[in-house]
Amino acid sequence: MLLRESIDYFVCEDQGKCYFDSEEFRAFLEYAGSYSAWSSRTFDPIDPEDHAGSLRDGKVLAWYFYVRNLSNLKDVRIDFGDAANFVGFPNKGGRPVHRIWMDHSTFAITSTSGNKEGAFQFLEWYLALDEDPVLTVDPLRLCANRKEMEEKIEIAIAGRENVNGGEPDMTEEDLKTLRILLEGLEPLPDDNLPLYRIAYAEARTYFSGEKSLDEVIDVIQNRVTLYMNEK
Repeated sequence: MLLRESIDYFVCEDQGKCYFDSEEFRAFLEYAGSYSAWSSRTFDPIDPEDHAGSLRDGKVLAWYFYVRNLSNLKDVRIDFGDAANFVGFPNKGGRPVHRIWMDHSTFAITSTSGNKEGAFQFLEWYLALDEDPVLTVDPLRLCANRKEMEEKIEIAIAGRENVNGGEPDMTEEDLKTLRILLEGLEPLPDDNLPLYRIAYAEARTYFSGEKSLDEVIDVIQNRVTLYMNEK
């Protein structure tokens, strides 16, 4: 994920150039490689100490965590025994960035749309619904409708009858963390996904010890340059 989030740093689409042979990318791979022995490890989802212990021991850099439900932050506190620090992904602005991963219907209006006005009317209607028709099956699932979201937050903090004995699904501190995460949200970019796949496939051969760092950098630089020239 670090590689995918950082791929834009080494590509200039306007000039049709890439810089995977730079000292910055070399240092990036060396740093990522220092964790490579653990990069493909599958954590035991039943054993929270497996996550927390590996982080404390410096064996893994970070834990990739999805927040889909208002009770998920409570799950983190249970796993780690305390609140976790959500650091976000690297970015040029230097501030924490948390990515939006849409696993339900996603709507967008393109610049070439022949009916932008009608598309905007649909989005206004959809976002004005009292309930998101896609997410009604989960009373605490995150949603785009601000009013509905605030109602779900009230339910989560008050606790639900017949669920965990009425114990709250989130605390005020969880809510504060959630609002910070929401303020730092950005869409997950897919523009350079082919470049990421090239870089990732070759970087794995360095992490596994099959190729040297110099060999991998040369291959990535050449393959990406060829791809960009053929676009």
